[in-house]
Amino acid sequence: MVIAGAADAPISPITLACFDAIRATTPRNDDPEHASRPFDATRNGFVLGEGAAVFVLEDLARPAPATPPSTARSPGSPPGATPST
Repeated sequence: MVIAGAADAPISPITLACFDAIRATTPRNDDPEHASRPFDATRNGFVLGEGAAVFVLEDLARPAPATPPSTARSPGSPPGATPST
């Protein structure tokens, strides 16, 4: 079994100031519900975010005892995707 993971937390005052200085982030701070619009023709910048992921890799020929079948789902999965177990 192998467990691999990582986290990224790029949001800090200096990082935000640098992206704001080059006008890379969206100025729509007054409307957070619609600030992130990556596929909109009128988009005007991105929204900084943080994230993390962990993967448990297991040999199919030798699974750990009593391990239920696993499925994976990210928070951005489309509706109707298989839920996490």
